[in-house]
Amino acid sequence: WEQETPLEIAVKRGNLPIVIQMTEAGSDLESLTLTGETPVMLAANAGWDVVIRYLLSQRVSVKRCNQEGASALALAAAKGHTASLKALLEVDRSMCGVQDGLGRTPLALASSGGHEASVRLLAAADPSQVNVADNQGLTPFFKASRGGHPGAMKALLDYGATGESLAQ
Repeated sequence: WEQETPLEIAVKRGNLPIVIQMTEAGSDLESLTLTGETPVMLAANAGWDVVIRYLLSQRVSVKRCNQEGASALALAAAKGHTASLKALLEVDRSMCGVQDGLGRTPLALASSGGHEASVRLLAAADPSQVNVADNQGLTPFFKASRGGHPGAMKALLDYGATGESLAQ
């Protein structure tokens, strides 16, 4: 069983004053959980954009991925945490093209969940990802249509997905 550190608990709960206090006391903001997640990944997964912005101000890396290959951007995208995505994209848009262990991009994850605002944000940040297929040949448009998410489908069409984009 994983023993959570006080920093991990504070980040997961979005307790910014404690995160700041722990940072000032010398906590390692790049420390990894047993599943390979950094504090910024934990904050992205929980949708704590204020904590993310603070961690980013401390110059933490957003380029790391957990054991499943998911970045902080991918974790936020999968849950539709748009404010968190905005904070992360302000620092590094290149993470839009990073695929996890199953070949899914952050845009594909947002599409699967039907998170229209997140889909629009990610597609605008890197339109080249709109038709990128995962390891099974499934595109973001296919994932949105399979999940019955017309808003996400429309957003993808607005950014260049076509009928041929269902699967590759």
